[in-house]
Amino acid sequence: VTLTSAQARQLEALATNLLRGEPIDTAVAEVRTLLGALTMLHKVSIKNVLMGFEGLVQQAANRLEKELVLHVAQDSADIWVDPQRYRPFFRTLVHVFRNAVTHGIETPDARWTTGKDEVGRITCRLTQQGETLRLSIADDGAGISIDALRQRAVATGLYTQHKILAMSDADIMQLIFMDNISTHTQISELAGRGIGLTATLAETNNLGGQVVVNSVLGKGTEFVFELPFSHKEPIEGGRP
Repeated sequence: VTLTSAQARQLEALATNLLRGEPIDTAVAEVRTLLGALTMLHKVSIKNVLMGFEGLVQQAANRLEKELVLHVAQDSADIWVDPQRYRPFFRTLVHVFRNAVTHGIETPDARWTTGKDEVGRITCRLTQQGETLRLSIADDGAGISIDALRQRAVATGLYTQHKILAMSDADIMQLIFMDNISTHTQISELAGRGIGLTATLAETNNLGGQVVVNSVLGKGTEFVFELPFSHKEPIEGGRP
């Protein structure tokens, strides 16, 4: 924990007053600012959590001989959350990133032949609207084939041909969260058969949130998470 010299003096004065048994006037702006900063000590920045996946993403890309960058954008002030509550969800995002690298981003040669920049891109965007956190993780890769998902669902016996044709594209896209559903024919040690995304969906549900997958074949795939967020949790920066 790092304190500025001003914060250190404020904390010392606060401690001295408490030891003397003197009351604390929480209406004083400096006191409120200091107390607000102290409540942030155990919280983590979602932006920092997302940036923490950069090493994993680059390692996976290197092994697959792909080139990409991870970019974390934010439309508002940094958002801090209780790690105890969100940590299980954050841990499962590793599967989203691995799937983006393995199944989404193409090789430099494949991207060049389709007119794309040879360096792929994974973009994370975080916004806070009222009591909802919206996290988007998008890649500019090959996208997901709805037809291939339909065929896979029928081949695994999950749905009949008649049933699968009656389902909407949005419902079909959600099948990627089911075990053993994948349009990727070769399983790698990095990702395969949709393994892991089931856990991501489960932890999203445990938080009371939801996730939608948007994909355009040849353009890329986006995971959009909407998670509950209490106003009781400070959302501004200002951590000491």
